[in-house]
Amino acid sequence: WLARGAFLLRRGAFAAASTLLQETVVHAHAHGDAETEAWAYLYLAKCASSVNKPVDAIRLQLRGQTRTGDIAFWGENLADYAKDKLNTRDGQLSAKDSLLTALKLLRNRLVFEGRGESLDTKIVLADLHVELSNMLQVEMQQVLTLGGRPD
Repeated sequence: WLARGAFLLRRGAFAAASTLLQETVVHAHAHGDAETEAWAYLYLAKCASSVNKPVDAIRLQLRGQTRTGDIAFWGENLADYAKDKLNTRDGQLSAKDSLLTALKLLRNRLVFEGRGESLDTKIVLADLHVELSNMLQVEMQQVLTLGGRPD
C-alpha cells in the first residue's frame, strides 16, 4: 500500500494517494509497524503540500516524526518540513530556526542510536546543511535588496 500510495503521489493523483495512505496508517498502526506508519505520514504530508496545504503538511510530518524512521526518512522529512515552513505565515525565520532545531535533534537521536558515523547519516546531514545554506542565501539577498548590511 505504501509503494502504491507513493506511486499515486508521483503521478499527481493526490486524492487517491491520500485515501490509500490513510488506510496504510490505520493498518500499520494496528499491526505495530511504526516504520511504515512514519513513511505513510511523510507521503500524506507530501500530498498536503502538493495541494497547497503547508500547515497540514507540517502537522503530518510532525506526526510521522513521533513514530520512528530510518535515516532516509529523516532526511526526506526534514527537507520537506523546511520547505513547507517557508510556505506558512511564520516565514523564513521560522523555517531556518526549525531546520536548525531539527538538525540538532537528528544528530542527538543518531548519536544515541549509535548511527552517527555511518555514510548514509553523513549524506543526509550534508543534504540538510545544503537546505540551510540555501535559506541563509535567500535571507542574505533579501537583506542586501533592502539596503541593509548582513551581520
